[in-house]
Amino acid sequence: MKLEYLLVIEDPHKHMAKVVIKGRRSNDMNQLRFFLPAWCPGSYMIRDYARHIVSLQAMQGNGEVLHCIKETKSTWVIDWDKSELSNQGLDFELVYQIYCFQISVRSSYIDVSHAFINGPGTFMGLVDHPVEEPTLEVVFPQLWSKISTSLEDISPTRDVFLFKADDYDSFIDCPLEIGCHDTDGFMHGGVPFELAFYGRVLQHKNQLKADIKRIVEYISTLWGNIPFDKYCFISHFLRNQFGGLEHGNSSVLIFDSALLGKRKEYLDYLSLVAHEYFHAWNIKKIRPIELGPFDYQKENYTTLLWLVEGLTTYMDDLIVFRTGIGQLEEYLEIIKNTLKKYDKNAGKRFQTLEEASFDAWIKLYNIDENFKNSNVCYYSKGKLVFMALHILFFEKGVPFSEFLKALWNLHQGRPSVGIKSEEVFQIVEGLAGVEVCDEFTRMISTTEDIDFDFLFKKIGINIKRAPGASVSIGASVHIKDSCRVFVKEVELDGSAFKAGLNPGDEIIGVDGVRILAEDLKIFPDCLGVDTRVRFQVSRAGQLMEVDTITEAEGLVVQGLEVLDQNLVTNCFMN
Repeated sequence: MKLEYLLVIEDPHKHMAKVVIKGRRSNDMNQLRFFLPAWCPGSYMIRDYARHIVSLQAMQGNGEVLHCIKETKSTWVIDWDKSELSNQGLDFELVYQIYCFQISVRSSYIDVSHAFINGPGTFMGLVDHPVEEPTLEVVFPQLWSKISTSLEDISPTRDVFLFKADDYDSFIDCPLEIGCHDTDGFMHGGVPFELAFYGRVLQHKNQLKADIKRIVEYISTLWGNIPFDKYCFISHFLRNQFGGLEHGNSSVLIFDSALLGKRKEYLDYLSLVAHEYFHAWNIKKIRPIELGPFDYQKENYTTLLWLVEGLTTYMDDLIVFRTGIGQLEEYLEIIKNTLKKYDKNAGKRFQTLEEASFDAWIKLYNIDENFKNSNVCYYSKGKLVFMALHILFFEKGVPFSEFLKALWNLHQGRPSVGIKSEEVFQIVEGLAGVEVCDEFTRMISTTEDIDFDFLFKKIGINIKRAPGASVSIGASVHIKDSCRVFVKEVELDGSAFKAGLNPGDEIIGVDGVRILAEDLKIFPDCLGVDTRVRFQVSRAGQLMEVDTITEAEGLVVQGLEVLDQNLVTNCFMN
């Protein structure tokens, strides 16, 4: 069915958008079901976008109101047989108002300064009917001047904003930035790349455009081709925000506007750019077989997110180093911090990467205080596993790029079919042999410990571990109301865990002495190992005491000692 969409933003301070969908049914079509997606591809959690719809009405082309009822939480049925009509016209309109006021890469947001429109959270589709070449017209306040999107522009004149897509999936996969934002761009491989920047930033000396271009050129060359005709980077520079979401020919990034002038944080932003652009191949093309065609109204389970996210997370920082933007010392510092967090992740004893992928819908995007005790993250562990695979390839004399090339060739041989786990393992075996494949498979499919010390020595790196410098009670805290101290997380099998200190406990005092946030600076220095500490806490409004015994902090990754810099560089550049 051919559908024409109209997006109208009249009073942006009200954070509302009006969506009008126009279509023409066939004579034998007495019912139509429209749905709004419940989740957004790339962000694996049910978000129920339909909760933001404020009002909805259906009518014929002549204005007569059609019978329209809500059938499920996100589905509406237009029924011509139950409508009281003077005629049975074929043209129809569905009109709804939707509230857009959530800042994130996966939700729509409208205020007086701009509008960001996320397709899955805004535009309805049809149940059981493919939408062919949908068009979108956008009407916005006169004070705004531009739209940045990767939708195909078919505007007949400069004062009309009209776009089209091949189908519904590609239509909602192209977000829109609307307002008076800054824009720039460049060409690479005959393809235009647009840079859209919303938000004010502090002055800095970094060259965003030049560095983004270097990353785009490197990744495009690494894969060997560019699978789109246009690409758009939408960056929102907002305080205390971080995130990214990939799309087929665009990406959305949110980054703290105050940090672009700091070296480490600027490299973090470029890693985010590399991550989302790398996804244009690794998931938007090379995808798990379960992730397409999408069922937008329920969970789409897969055990393969360790490939699309783990591999991408490994490559993003590596690409920043390989382009020469980042230095080896900076890259090794990132690896050290990743290893340090992984060592403290007790959940790796209980959950495999495949299980973490399958459970993403209920766990990774809904992290609670016990997450680290019972789960692994397919981003961070996946990153380390692909680093291990890279080392094993290097030992066999196989460039890591051969792995990427094999994945891409598999996709190109059957572009409409997704990939399976066993096919990834077959690629590894074909490149590096059975032994390497077996070791890689164990890292993915079991909770067996991974000997990173042994692996890193293969490329001339010694992981320096030493007892932590302080004593530990095995708990972290957070501050409320600038001074009150609350337990945030309790480490599995730590002294706080054994004693029964709970997440959410407010620490009132220690050994009878009142404790406030400022005391946390000196409190750890007052403790010795194997010391009894009595906490006075408030739990659900009741005062109680909890006795703990301090422990020496266990072995901590202190640094990565480079034994052979040429070997290290050759591996990571190979």
